[in-house]
Amino acid sequence: MNEIVLVGSLAYDRIMQFSGSFGDHFLPEKLHQLSVGFLIDTVTQEFGGTAGNITYNLSLLGLSADCVASLGKDRQSYEEHLHAHSISTDTIATNDELLTAGAYIMSDMHNNQITSFAPGAGGLPYAEKIDLSERKAVLVSPTNIEDMNSFVKLSAEASVPCFFDPGQQIPAFSKESLQEAISLSNALFVNDYELALVLQKTGWTEADILERVSFLVVTLGSKGARIQTKEETVHVPAVQAEAVDPTGAGDAFRAGFLAGYIKGLSNETCARIGATLAAYAVESHGGQHHAPSKEALAERFTASYGEAWPL
Repeated sequence: MNEIVLVGSLAYDRIMQFSGSFGDHFLPEKLHQLSVGFLIDTVTQEFGGTAGNITYNLSLLGLSADCVASLGKDRQSYEEHLHAHSISTDTIATNDELLTAGAYIMSDMHNNQITSFAPGAGGLPYAEKIDLSERKAVLVSPTNIEDMNSFVKLSAEASVPCFFDPGQQIPAFSKESLQEAISLSNALFVNDYELALVLQKTGWTEADILERVSFLVVTLGSKGARIQTKEETVHVPAVQAEAVDPTGAGDAFRAGFLAGYIKGLSNETCARIGATLAAYAVESHGGQHHAPSKEALAERFTASYGEAWPL
């Protein structure tokens, strides 16, 4: 039985590169009536989705997870990709009528992103029962709201630490359901923009969140990440990288953090592992193309933080 359960999406990502700045195309006084177009430089299709990206990054660290997600009738190439990287599909549901989820991701010259997501098969609640006993962690990332709510509750009932990563689904939660999900979780993972959405939706402050979770992790892009508890705030700088595409960097960070967590490492060390993996993710297109060796990860970790690779 794998120690980690990942609840999230599997998707085909259509990644679009825009050489300009989104900010140049929005008029603040016209945000109530948008009519915006972007001339795209390139479009590629990649394997993606939160659960897929995190599982892939865990495999780079020699770790396995049970991936609770769904694939549609166009699943063959994704299944072949997972098998090629020795990633089990045993817990992945399939549907022969709907397409696999599709993400349409546009990045500008500053690595800002605009994403549209078509859930497809991933919009259906997961029907199989998953035994959460004896697990070390469950990560609930963006997928259909039913699964996100149910697996947070199931984790709490099984007394398994739950990392709640609501991401792009924050607007889809009601105030009450988002408050409940956070309150039942051990940790909340967001980027700085998502944190602002969470605070707006719940009506809470960061202090209110820290009354309910053991720790809060906020990723800050090229500025690194901060980990907050009631007692302290720790800032972890990013690993220097030549950014090509930010897609999947947050998922790589979460995978590294999870890997450290199940080994009993400190939150700061977990975040450093995550930041090291994220550096490789942003240096390639898509969320599942980078493939650093363990030796390369160790070397880069040590060069960035002056410590030995902890895994």
